[in-house]
Amino acid sequence: MHLKLAVVVATQICVVWCLSVPTNLRIARGDVTPESAINTSTSPGLKHTQPSSSLSSSSSSHSIWKPLYLPVTSSQPDPLGIAQVSGFYGPGAWAAWFITGVASWLRIFRRTKDKVDVNTVLFLLGTNWAAVDMLKSIHMLGNLQPNEPEYLVNVEKSMGTYGASFNVAFWGSIHIILQVPATWILFEDMKSRRRRRIFILVVGALLPLIALTANGFGPSLYQIIDYFYLSYPQVGLDSMPALYSKGMALKTHRFMMLLGSHLVLLFIVPLSLLTLWEAAMIGEWTWGLKICLRAIGLLNLAFFILMLAASWLGFWACYPFACLVMIQAIVGLRFTYGIAAFWAFSVIIYCLIYVREAYFHSGSLASESCFFMPCASQTLSDEDQLFGLFAGLTTFAGFEILPPLWAHYKVRHQFVEEWEEKARRFRLRLTHRD
Repeated sequence: MHLKLAVVVATQICVVWCLSVPTNLRIARGDVTPESAINTSTSPGLKHTQPSSSLSSSSSSHSIWKPLYLPVTSSQPDPLGIAQVSGFYGPGAWAAWFITGVASWLRIFRRTKDKVDVNTVLFLLGTNWAAVDMLKSIHMLGNLQPNEPEYLVNVEKSMGTYGASFNVAFWGSIHIILQVPATWILFEDMKSRRRRRIFILVVGALLPLIALTANGFGPSLYQIIDYFYLSYPQVGLDSMPALYSKGMALKTHRFMMLLGSHLVLLFIVPLSLLTLWEAAMIGEWTWGLKICLRAIGLLNLAFFILMLAASWLGFWACYPFACLVMIQAIVGLRFTYGIAAFWAFSVIIYCLIYVREAYFHSGSLASESCFFMPCASQTLSDEDQLFGLFAGLTTFAGFEILPPLWAHYKVRHQFVEEWEEKARRFRLRLTHRD
């Protein structure tokens, strides 16, 4: 028992350290290498390989294959506003949030019977907090006027907070989506607890998925218009430090952002699978269920087409392909879940590519990346970050480590007391016989 807990704690510490190392160790010091600043014509402060709106569509399509270098530094002039990122996204607070996510997975695998899962609730609250910050950033971008002299500079300045909130909302939603089928499978013999836990996960995922979807149909839409008409001022989502690793292709960054913006479609798939399973178990099919599944198929086909178009042809090319969505009405739902598998496969592949580059090839240069962990100016030595990390570890120990140890102690103590009582009675019998 103690060995298992020690292994879990050690593994968790290693995972937190490994995820945080190639992220922002040098951001607070502004220790960015010269080759990470490549000047373009998008804005005075921005340094990356995004084409200007005056380029032709052919040159834009070629430039998306070039590597992307973002100035993820809090030193002046700080074009992305990294210094303005809240301490909520700092290394200590992020580690505490990650620990609560690990604890929520432990609750699932241990199949606990507790009515209140504090760590899962805290994990959902942290993810929803990031979603609120993300919606605030989207609202602020919408209020900016393109005819303002400092329009592009203000847009770029908001990308630091925008990207940090996007990262937390995205990875938090990924964990929630994966926990739904895991809960369904592992809590099969506890129907009421399974239903309650899935309900909490679904409710906790609503706001983050809404925020991610708003990103896809909000600022991204301006970028589509810019590529289509080649005259609208660039909104600059290419400069968002989210799901970003230093030197990744601009095409890859856009593809990852598109995946994150349409995460809600992947969330619908496990829910529809569970609905199908439930309908098969009770033997009931309704017209409402059929219509719902048909709509899911339409959305997934649109998602598949938009992903391919955005990845290989640029955002502006998505519109001509959108009309093909109606084909799903004829084809049916047979490849709906294959699209979900394609989505999950893409995320896994990009994660493996990032891990390979960050841990085995890039070395210290990988610290200028914001893939798993958001980029922030705080360091773990800051008091608020130490307090956040301490709070996360305390919560984990108080609700995940101490209760099993106490239960194990009580069982052993009860076992010893029972045997002592049996020994006492046995001695009494021997005394009476004598």
